[in-house]
Amino acid sequence: MQNTFFIDRRKVYADDNPSTTNIVAVFVDKDIYQGIKTNLERYTTQYIQKKISNSKAVVFPIDTTTMKAHDISQMLENMYFEGLKDESSKLVGTILIGNIPLPVVENNGFIYPSIYPYVDFEHQEFVYDTNKKFFVYNNNPNGQAELRHGIIKFDGVSEYNSFFNKVRAYKNNPTTFIDKAIWYEDFIGLKKYFIAENTKYYINSLMFSEDIGYHRFTNLLLNTLKDEHNESTLNLGTDLKNDLQYTTDPDLQSYANDIADRNDQANTLSQQFTSAMPTLTLKKATQEMFKGYDGLVSSQFLSKIKDNVS
Repeated sequence: MQNTFFIDRRKVYADDNPSTTNIVAVFVDKDIYQGIKTNLERYTTQYIQKKISNSKAVVFPIDTTTMKAHDISQMLENMYFEGLKDESSKLVGTILIGNIPLPVVENNGFIYPSIYPYVDFEHQEFVYDTNKKFFVYNNNPNGQAELRHGIIKFDGVSEYNSFFNKVRAYKNNPTTFIDKAIWYEDFIGLKKYFIAENTKYYINSLMFSEDIGYHRFTNLLLNTLKDEHNESTLNLGTDLKNDLQYTTDPDLQSYANDIADRNDQANTLSQQFTSAMPTLTLKKATQEMFKGYDGLVSSQFLSKIKDNVS
């Protein structure tokens, strides 16, 4: 049975549930709200609430000319810590539909828009500065988002409705969206062209697949990957020194000792710095530390597969 709830300006479409309710806050530009209302109701009830157990999608039609990013962040923060009145609930996600303002943050000499103040409430990486009228760095390089988020933005109402209709089509028959593919294995070729050094980067892709999928490229993620990378690469000097310890060539021994000393210095310096960069910069910085399945073999082997399949 479907019930409709009214809470201030919020319209909630959900089923009653006695257990803790997972809240998804959906902010929609009031200029497009009436034009997408029917599809939006289906999207929140038949898609979001079906995908997230014990959930309730709370829809906020807002006037983007009067409601600013700081107002939205305060609403989300209140919902995160307090939930809905007289209900056992917790905020787990937010979706922005339309021309919803994004917070502006200042960090490390950069000023740029970021979703972060909408999804980070515990040990906040950015806090609002009432004098500057935007969010400033809170001396917390290892902040982590507590909410999942999504942004849906098109030019016209028809495009939004087309998107929602496509989501419904996918939900009803997801296999129609799958391309035909072929699985090819050549164990002799795999052994010959396998790149063992990339295994750890392939494992990174598996371990952080959810962060990659939701574009959660944070400073904490980069620092974690960087430390792992440094741990493996900075041991090369020590390995070289050990390999050449029995050589009778004094120049080679001196060279190995010098490289080992340089690695030790680099390792010490790397522990003294943490990263603090915008999301898009973080994304580029982490790309080389993630590899897909095709990254485990050389391009020569991939070309061989292509030729054989053709």
